[in-house]
Amino acid sequence: MPSIMAGIAKQQVAATGASIFEFKVGRHPVETDIETVAAVHEAVGPSVSLAVDANLGMRIDDARRFLAAAGHMLADVEEPVVALDGMQRLRRDFGVPVSTHCTDPEKIVHYPAIDNLVGDINVDGGIGGCMRMAAIAASMGRRFWLRSNGETGIGWAPLCHFGMACEEADRSAQSLITWCEDDLVDGPVWLVRDGGVRPSDKPGLGIALDEDAFERYADLYRRRGAFTRFDAP
Repeated sequence: MPSIMAGIAKQQVAATGASIFEFKVGRHPVETDIETVAAVHEAVGPSVSLAVDANLGMRIDDARRFLAAAGHMLADVEEPVVALDGMQRLRRDFGVPVSTHCTDPEKIVHYPAIDNLVGDINVDGGIGGCMRMAAIAASMGRRFWLRSNGETGIGWAPLCHFGMACEEADRSAQSLITWCEDDLVDGPVWLVRDGGVRPSDKPGLGIALDEDAFERYADLYRRRGAFTRFDAP
């Protein structure tokens, strides 16, 4: 696992020009996660910041072991444990910036040590709602960026426009657009290149649905039923 993730990180940073690389932890033994962070850090070099997302998957004792060994290589750890109180204690004990998907200002105000809020454009009110949330986060001394759910081009476009429009969004959003075999929109895919994305100059979000591609996948759904990217072909 460490060598595989290191190879992916090196290839993706070279292709995208990204200044930060984020990946998942919390699924394998904590020793494997520690080794993976070290391998990725060596592969991408000191000029690229590293972040990890545990998806609430670590027990507090494992999170402590992980941060004690790998924390000095990380710019952020997203939701290492289930409870916000646990995240705050880890932040105070190890000094590694912590982020959460909790974007409720009335709740997160009680956890001042949590540094960063990670929004979802589909949950937090679209572009306008996320811009308001970013402004609220900034007023609380926190950074705000957007998560990626493996969007097609239709969902990816508003993430890109948010990044251009929101002054407070000074940290790169997550991007999984390279996971899409077909982004379902006309024209070239809006890939991350040279550290950013260049949207089209078309009206609105700058995209148009590829109706032929949409119909192909609609037919596949009718024949096969629901499935996810994690299912076998």
